[in-house]
Amino acid sequence: MKKKITAATPIICLIAYLLMGFLADLWHPGWVVFLLVPLVSSILNGSVKIVSVYTILVVIVYLILGFTIDGWHPWWILFLTIPVVSIFAKPTDEKEKKKEKKEKETVIDAND
Repeated sequence: MKKKITAATPIICLIAYLLMGFLADLWHPGWVVFLLVPLVSSILNGSVKIVSVYTILVVIVYLILGFTIDGWHPWWILFLTIPVVSIFAKPTDEKEKKKEKKEKETVIDAND
């Protein structure tokens, strides 16, 4: 099911983009929906990291705010929160690295 959703996401984004463009003349900010393709793919495939998802979400929010309310200037500050989230997310990544290292160490050699 995950593969089907991942494969359908670009088509769904295209449909949403075309509907936004034809019905509401939102061609310019509407392209932001295509940023959902890598986001959905990484979430469904389990290769999701908190920092990467947060970074993509910050970019999406920033672009939406910039294009819709011309909020480029005050909202650039959102990008400064990415390193903060990265600092707090590091222990999770380190735990995953330790787990992977432990799994590699417990591999049984077939020649023994």
